[in-house]
Amino acid sequence: MMELGGGNSCFYELFDETFQPKAYYIVDNNQVGLDEFSRRIGKRENTHLINQDILDPNLKVECDLVFSVGLIEHFPVDNTRKAILAHFDVLKSGGILILGFPTPTFLYKITRKISELLGLWIFHDERPLKIAEVLDTVNRHGELLEKKIIWSIFLTQAMLVIKKKTSEGHR
Repeated sequence: MMELGGGNSCFYELFDETFQPKAYYIVDNNQVGLDEFSRRIGKRENTHLINQDILDPNLKVECDLVFSVGLIEHFPVDNTRKAILAHFDVLKSGGILILGFPTPTFLYKITRKISELLGLWIFHDERPLKIAEVLDTVNRHGELLEKKIIWSIFLTQAMLVIKKKTSEGHR
């Protein structure tokens, strides 16, 4: 299992306990977040922290499940596709990919605008993504199994579950 952009992961305990993976990789280029995770969790035999930029992947591992939540929206348009493809690079053929990202619904837009007006907005590089933009890349490399919008979060999040195609030759 691999979490891209996981830094100080808020999913680790739940996923580790639920799935009990043989190996859990957290890949992030934020050493502060990785160090905080290490302080919080300690050393675990099945857990591997990797400081690496996903736009310049050099990972020598493939996983059955790869996910990211709140990662791919932090790239400019030209690098969003590259960031999505990095997920497929570390996913085994037939493996499952879960992508979570903000999507620009009316609720998202109004919540963000209020937050910006109050000076509370801290995600200055966040670009909410339309689901169609993400699916444009995803559909070339995988089969969409599930698509949902999480409305209970005012900054609405799209969640996609994708199965990687078995004959994969992308990029």
